[in-house]
Amino acid sequence: MSGRIGDDTLETIRERTDIVTLVSSYLSLKRSVVNHFGLCPFHNEKSPSFNVNEARQTYHCFGCGEGGDVFAFLMKMEGLTFPEAARRLAEQAGLEIAEEQADPQAEQRRREKERLWRINAVARDYYQQVLLRNPEGKPGRDYLKRRGYDGDTARAFDLGYAPSGWEGLAGHLKEQGFDFEEVRTLGLVRPSRDGRGDYDLFRERLVFPIYDLTGEVAAFGARVLGEGQPKYLNSPESPVYHKGRQFYGLHRGREAMRRQGEVLVVEGYFDVIALQRAGIENVVATCGTAMTEEHARLLKRYVRKVLFLFDQDKAGLQATWKGMAQILPLGLAGAVVHLPQGDDPDSFLQREGAQAFQACLEGARPVIEVYQEQLLGEAGDDFGARARCIEEILRTLLLLPGEIERDLYLQDLASRSGIERELLKSQLAELAAKEARLRERRSAEPRREAQQATAPSASPEREIPHPVASYATARPVVQAAQVTNPQRKAQRLLLKVLMLHEEYHPRAREAGLENLFADQDFFTLAELLLRVGSEAFATALDTAELDDPVRQLALELLDLDPQAVGDGHAKIFNDCLRDGEFRQIRQRLKDLQSLIDRAEREGDDEARINYQREKTALNKRLK
Repeated sequence: MSGRIGDDTLETIRERTDIVTLVSSYLSLKRSVVNHFGLCPFHNEKSPSFNVNEARQTYHCFGCGEGGDVFAFLMKMEGLTFPEAARRLAEQAGLEIAEEQADPQAEQRRREKERLWRINAVARDYYQQVLLRNPEGKPGRDYLKRRGYDGDTARAFDLGYAPSGWEGLAGHLKEQGFDFEEVRTLGLVRPSRDGRGDYDLFRERLVFPIYDLTGEVAAFGARVLGEGQPKYLNSPESPVYHKGRQFYGLHRGREAMRRQGEVLVVEGYFDVIALQRAGIENVVATCGTAMTEEHARLLKRYVRKVLFLFDQDKAGLQATWKGMAQILPLGLAGAVVHLPQGDDPDSFLQREGAQAFQACLEGARPVIEVYQEQLLGEAGDDFGARARCIEEILRTLLLLPGEIERDLYLQDLASRSGIERELLKSQLAELAAKEARLRERRSAEPRREAQQATAPSASPEREIPHPVASYATARPVVQAAQVTNPQRKAQRLLLKVLMLHEEYHPRAREAGLENLFADQDFFTLAELLLRVGSEAFATALDTAELDDPVRQLALELLDLDPQAVGDGHAKIFNDCLRDGEFRQIRQRLKDLQSLIDRAEREGDDEARINYQREKTALNKRLK
């Protein structure tokens, strides 16, 4: 193939290829405090001068001067061209090379990104101008002052303020002559429903620019200053922004992360600013999402250890466990930092100072240790609950790549749980064997997952749940493709009814959400709503694990005029309940027809007659 390999593809190959692992496949390396050393493969030497820097993902020989990244190393070792080395590494990483033909499309994509970055930069400057100099920015200045932040901090972190008007930024970008299709692509504005033009996404919010590793503004996060909801609103994904690969604060903190070999992952933008302002620079925050595998791979380029500092409520613990599940398979150490109850990094720093906070960091406990303690504490003395939680912990130990570390935690679990170590070891081996069979099956049947999307699996063996599965609510799968537009409209109104009238929540639970909401998106939101209540629903959206379309649907429903429901809430609820009952009946009729056909084939006249009677009775209910 003669096409050009795209920059995004090359970056993905770099992220998926660990230089220490690659070099170790050719020569023996020994670890020092920070780097790895070995005998240079490119010249004869007796003392090791070949240095591999895991944080920077580079190598350098102090003897002969050879150096570079993973591509350069493989090219030198194997005598390959750059495209050949890239393809070899992609194959080892399980990636398909998406090559760009030598045509104008690649250049067009590059230029599009540059235009989008330019729009974001102009938007950043607009928001900052409003915050620092315009009368409309006074609410933002007052808010920062109350929290102890001055203009210097605002300038250092490029903070801005989105004023209350509907078209402030939209008008500014029009004056600059930008293409509004591209402005909409970035999510900075949205078209109005009545066709009167575009309106600003962010209004009456403090704005935080989110930078990528190249120093370009990829997106924005915005915090409401009053009582509005949601508390935080983020830019949607775009050609220059992917929230599952982006950290807030990484562009400022990565050098400190490299130096110290560890990173502190916190919840919010203000946490990052407070810590970096206090001189604790190796800190980042995810952008409104749980940590992903891509997040973890990105951190591995800079650090060997990840410290988690989230709230100690259920949502915070869930975020910690999910982060743990991403970093452990990559060989990263994990620890949990605890602050006094009710404190966040900002409040703690202002009261106790940076030295006291550093002491909290030094007292961080291994994440698996905290995980074991939490689960066993929740299980209490209930034997069944303890057995389930021990199995969850064993699944988590499988994430550890090193057998010695795994065995040490197994001993710790035996001590904490009172279960014999050999019994735990046997159960762990059984789970490991089961996972190995699953991996082998996936390798032999690469299309298995696609087939399962359209048909249920006949295999009795199921994949081992995620280690945070005990915190996820099991729910029935709703076939959204079977939902008609009128049904979707009715369910939209029903969800608004449940937001406005909590008195319907008990009836909704009794009826069963799967019967009221045939559409999976509405079902997901209804489940969250009934779990947290109407008052806390908007706030819960900030931490809930939701796909972007579902989150957007929730925001639209929050903005929906209550007059859309009016006084007809009882009728809306009853109509949806009746629709759910009819849907159940129709499904049962399909099942009955299959049962009747089978009874006829088997000559079971009694069963056939009973099924036929039930079918007749159900058909009458539909009339």
